[in-house]
Amino acid sequence: MSAPAVLLFGLSGEPGRLWRAAALRLRIRIREVSPAECDTALADILQNAAPEAAAAPLAPLPEPMLVMAGFAPALMDAYLKTARTMGAQRVALKAVLTPTNAAWTPRRLQQELSCERDAIEQGRKAHG
Repeated sequence: MSAPAVLLFGLSGEPGRLWRAAALRLRIRIREVSPAECDTALADILQNAAPEAAAAPLAPLPEPMLVMAGFAPALMDAYLKTARTMGAQRVALKAVLTPTNAAWTPRRLQQELSCERDAIEQGRKAHG
């Protein structure tokens, strides 16, 4: 398993300060991802590959997102609990890097996570 790393999207500056502090406390590598990298495969971002130059400036993702890579289940629990205890901003979209989504761009992953969230919410409304 590779060293644990967390990719932060839309969490630069003050909104991500406590997410970064929680990662540092647990010795997790942090990578803040810029909008210019959001059309690059997640695996390439983790490898610090330079994004291809965009013809025009790229828009940021519509909402913040976390992607955790190389996390054992206990570390993931500890990271999320530490960030929550420290008062980190709520981030609805979280994912673990998998062999499947590693080839996806952050934009595609966010779209998939948003669709899953919407489906869950629709299910709750139908059964609630």
